[in-house]
Amino acid sequence: MNAFHIAEMSISIVVCAIGGWIDFKKGTIPNRITIVGILAGCVIGFVSHGWRGLGGAMVGVFATALVPLLLYRMNAMGGGDVKLFAAMGALLGVDMALQVMMTSFVLGACWGIQLWIREGVMVQKLKGSFRVWGVWKVKSKRMTDSYEPTYLRFGPIVLIACIIVLAAAHMKDFMQCC
Repeated sequence: MNAFHIAEMSISIVVCAIGGWIDFKKGTIPNRITIVGILAGCVIGFVSHGWRGLGGAMVGVFATALVPLLLYRMNAMGGGDVKLFAAMGALLGVDMALQVMMTSFVLGACWGIQLWIREGVMVQKLKGSFRVWGVWKVKSKRMTDSYEPTYLRFGPIVLIACIIVLAAAHMKDFMQCC
């Protein structure tokens, strides 16, 4: 593990922590946070591996923003979350950033389900989710009018996922070191 790798991991956690905190408090992730992450990933990639590193960072940006962008277009995710995943792609590379994304989706689904259970609306929300995806045909107009989506502040979930993925990826290195 070299200094550039440590810098990429540290900056990714800092970007997620600041973005997650602001998202938790205000419900938005500022562009200046995510743009700093994207630029830092591109600069570190270029300095450490030249044009190939810059290209890798750019591929990471686009590859990890693709699925969140589709979710954004379906009003299922906020724009700040899309850019936060893009920053993770620039900083961590495609493989690790996709792991962060998938871990975030699993954690977000678990968090959403526990919210539904706690609020006592699990069956109603599942019917609404199936209706949105075209799996459940709704006969009652009343159900379609009363359905409201559940909103999650996703920034903190991305931070937790980033920490989990980085810890899991480097646990072997840590165990050999100590």
